[in-house]
Amino acid sequence: KFAAFAAALFLAGGAFAAEPVKVETENTMMLFEREQSGSGERLYLRHFGPKIADEAGALALAVKSGPISSLGTDNPLAYPVFGESGRWINRFGGLKVTHDNGTVTLDLIVEKIERDGEALKVRWRDAVHDFRVIQTFRPRADADVVETWVELVNGEKGAVRISRMSSFALVFPMLANDWRLMSLTGEWGSEGEVVDKPIERGRRIVLDSRSGIRDAWHNNPAFMLSIGGPSTETDGRVIGCALCWSGAWEMSFRRSEVDLLEVVGGPANVAGDYVLDS
Repeated sequence: KFAAFAAALFLAGGAFAAEPVKVETENTMMLFEREQSGSGERLYLRHFGPKIADEAGALALAVKSGPISSLGTDNPLAYPVFGESGRWINRFGGLKVTHDNGTVTLDLIVEKIERDGEALKVRWRDAVHDFRVIQTFRPRADADVVETWVELVNGEKGAVRISRMSSFALVFPMLANDWRLMSLTGEWGSEGEVVDKPIERGRRIVLDSRSGIRDAWHNNPAFMLSIGGPSTETDGRVIGCALCWSGAWEMSFRRSEVDLLEVVGGPANVAGDYVLDS
């Protein structure tokens, strides 16, 4: 059985595979790199921004870890998970489960990457357990937007408890000395008030539904990130996101000590863990 969770992203303003993996809209490109690492193949997000012609050059200049990640830099996986070894960035990941044998860690490796029309499907599997994640990135032809969601498939003998199940868990592969978060909050009679604040180094900001049952009563499940300074309605470099979920939700933003930004969002388990039967 499986469960699925979705979101939509849009943007304004080592040895690598011979054929880079990419998702493109009219103006935007997500560029991924496949690498052999540890127990199997991994997929890393190397570029998210305007379309570029020199893909090999972009991969060569992408943020990557060295032999010792003492400064907190690391390879930003396309979908990091809790307990995966060697992660400095997004160590807690977007997914945390308890397997039927009581183990709480995951080690996702790429089983297959395929195309479904314009959509990119990444099929991950745990290196030890019969547990799979299907991650989809689908560009929208009618807008400069990439939809992304995950499906969880349990093939283990018993049920798996899901403590965290984010629709996306990305480390944006771009450095900026100024990150700002714009979101909407408010109650009856004052809905949609704009909150604009900086994301400081080493800090984490959390947005959630607060009510537990209404997705947009106190906070709205959407945000805009300004990169490199404040943005206006006519100027600036901005990443926006809207979470497509009708229940309780949570999104978090963590800026590393070297100015990379981790963004995680999806359903919130405010009433307890979900149980995914075998």
